[in-house]
Amino acid sequence: MKIPSFKLPAVTPPKLELGKLANTVRKAIEDRFQKLNCLVNPGATEVALARGLLGPGSSELEARHLLATSPGLAERLTLFADLGAAAATDDELREVAMRALRSGLMDGTVRAPLLVEKLGLSALAAQCARDLGFEKIEVKDGRSWVDGHDLGPAGQDLSALGKALHRLRYGVDAMIPPNSPVDASAKDFSVANAQWSSQLSLLAYRDEATIRRQLSAWGFDLDTLSFVNDPASDTQGYVVADKKGNLFTIFRGTESNRDWETDVKFGMTSPDWGGGSLKVHGGMSEALDSAWPQVESALAKARGKVGSEAPVIFAGHSLGGGLSELAAMRAVKTGLVSSAAAQVYPLGAPRAGDVGFATEFQRLLPRTYRIVNYREGPIATQDLVTQVPPVWMGFRHAGNMIRLDEGGFQKIGAGDGRARAPLPPGEEPVPADPAIEAMTEEQLRALLSKPRPVGGMPESGPQGALSLTLPSLQFHSGVEYSVRLGNASVRAEVPWQAPPQALWR
Repeated sequence: MKIPSFKLPAVTPPKLELGKLANTVRKAIEDRFQKLNCLVNPGATEVALARGLLGPGSSELEARHLLATSPGLAERLTLFADLGAAAATDDELREVAMRALRSGLMDGTVRAPLLVEKLGLSALAAQCARDLGFEKIEVKDGRSWVDGHDLGPAGQDLSALGKALHRLRYGVDAMIPPNSPVDASAKDFSVANAQWSSQLSLLAYRDEATIRRQLSAWGFDLDTLSFVNDPASDTQGYVVADKKGNLFTIFRGTESNRDWETDVKFGMTSPDWGGGSLKVHGGMSEALDSAWPQVESALAKARGKVGSEAPVIFAGHSLGGGLSELAAMRAVKTGLVSSAAAQVYPLGAPRAGDVGFATEFQRLLPRTYRIVNYREGPIATQDLVTQVPPVWMGFRHAGNMIRLDEGGFQKIGAGDGRARAPLPPGEEPVPADPAIEAMTEEQLRALLSKPRPVGGMPESGPQGALSLTLPSLQFHSGVEYSVRLGNASVRAEVPWQAPPQALWR
């Protein structure tokens, strides 16, 4: 039985909250009908994934029965359908299916006792640990240990184990993993590319051994991996390609006192590679200059294997996002990477240059999507770091802005010509926060010297009376970006919205 397409008419929201509520209910009903249709009439990819779980010799009828009797598993396989469709071999298809199963078992949305019994609880537990970048899990004295960390009494179900592993890895109970392949040909914003950029940027805060294990668990080509580690500026990151030949150039965000010195070195400079027509953040420029020979060498090594025209995604969180913008611009301006091959996905990035930089950036790197956490409310709250350095110092953001809130994405940035013309040079899509714009340079330095992020998670936010008038730093952590992107990844649409009249009240 195939459930027919079902679409309720949109409600035009009046000024009352009832209109907003009606639209929310309508969307929930449509989402439920879409899921129900997938369960009753699963697609060919979901059936193939289910057969991959059941093993060689399983029939389509058995796979459909499994999906019909395990709705949580059916929904999880639907979520991983894009990755399954991209699998080139039966072994790759089975691994995608196993990843989907393990992720669902770990967050408690999948209950499949017969499959767990067939595959073995201990074997699944060990692979769940490897999925999250841990080396081994073992039982000692009645307790489970992973890489020397005590996870509690042994014999827990996989959802309890998954919560403990996610807490150890991310600091949250559950995380939706990247569930679609990299889209190197994307002409516009790609949810998959954003999710991979977020996860890889979060990974940059870890040690090299952990990064290697996690990249291996995700199926990246470790022969292309090179680390960037410049002691003089404490600039760190890595370059790596996936098995399809898509390259990522990732920069770590603020973690050390040296990084904070880079952050607050606001004075602009004209870089040698800029051609004299633009100015950039002095601290970021100095850090990139110091690390650039390693970046060039890493890109040359990786492209020597995957090809000189391989797609390259530049990404990073926080300071790493600003560095990724400068690195992408420098790589294109110097001919290291072509404009056609480059995409940029900064997360929670500060402003990196002036009007000339923003104008040239949009011309050379139109596929740039800077992702900004946001929360609607009586006082709209946007990631603090994306609001500095302030506009009054001459800084401007570059690229398209993707605003990310609990409900998903809104593209309100510079435009791609489909729905509206690009913004004039130097004009930003969101009004600057007046509280930050009113601050002196000394106040900004004092504010930005307070937080101390660990693994992309700030330990503390701004202190004192200033915190009452500024957006919260809680939206800035790398984990917060990854959680929101994971939750939003179940919807592949990116609604276009014109810039709001005012976000700050």
